Amino acid sequence: MQQPADTKKYRVLLAEDHALLRQSLKAYLEAQGSCQVVGEAQDGRDAMRLYGELQPDIVLMDLSMPGVDGMIAVKAIKRDFPEARIIALTAHRTEDYLHAALDSGVDGYVVKAASAEDLITAIRAVCRGEAYVSPEVSATLINGYLRGSRSPQSSPWPA
Repeated sequence: MQQPADTKKYRVLLAEDHALLRQSLKAYLEAQGSCQVVGEAQDGRDAMRLYGELQPDIVLMDLSMPGVDGMIAVKAIKRDFPEARIIALTAHRTEDYLHAALDSGVDGYVVKAASAEDLITAIRAVCRGEAYVSPEVSATLINGYLRGSRSPQSSPWPA
């Protein structure tokens, strides 16, 4: 199904430690015409600094990066800039990672196995103020909730 035309050009900060993936994401997003990559970070520390300098519309944040990881960076950015819009972009599909990311303050959760179209859908949704979770993990989230397995103590990250 074709997405409705979106005239806004979103300013994006990419935080991804793998240069090839970061460059590929940048090329794809900019080719779509609705995104302009205004900054690139290779770790969480760079992402925190660049967010403060650039004030992008949205951050695509890898959760597993060397040094300051994405989860810590999300918490710091949200603490200093509560209006920040952040999408976790990750290979992790487990319930623990999903819950920890949501607890950290992400507005969206997209797995790297998602389609490129899903990423654009997530960016548009989060920029509109909506939450977004990849279809690949939405069942995990719902099933965990229904089982009552949601437990703050199960998080692999400190509060």
